[in-house]
Amino acid sequence: MTKRFLLIFACLLHTLAFAQASSWTYGQTSDKTARYAMTVNDSNGILSQRCEADQEQCFWSIAISTQCEKDASFPILASTDTGAAHLTVYCGRSFVYNGDTYYQYFFNFDAVDKLVRSGQTIGFAMALQSGQFRVVRFDLSNAVKTIDSMRALASADIDRKPKKKTKDLVL
Repeated sequence: MTKRFLLIFACLLHTLAFAQASSWTYGQTSDKTARYAMTVNDSNGILSQRCEADQEQCFWSIAISTQCEKDASFPILASTDTGAAHLTVYCGRSFVYNGDTYYQYFFNFDAVDKLVRSGQTIGFAMALQSGQFRVVRFDLSNAVKTIDSMRALASADIDRKPKKKTKDLVL
């Protein structure tokens, strides 16, 4: 499983199949298991929404260099020019890109999706053990258009996926 996530994030960063819209990019991982929409900020942090056809779900995450303990959860403040929300993030896997280690943080999908769709810039503030705060910001220009384009492709992937016929039923 860890290998799969590392492969997917490597593919996110090095995919050949992509389309550019402002600072947002969308595409498909090279192993064709997921679609993504993402942006990279000036500090090389990544904000992304990824949809996996085999799991039939999408999720939001950021990947930044701030270290966290795998599976730990903690509060974070998210803010756009149109609103703010208190969220809980979950620390996922770490991966290395261009010699730097990044840590992936997962969000509640609906809360982040609402913020991304309503603002021009989004920022996330998280408390550090030192008593300081780390703030990361991402440009949301054309985010909605890019995300919707990616989601349409992801939906088509799910529709083309062979349906399982041996799933348990309750009748």
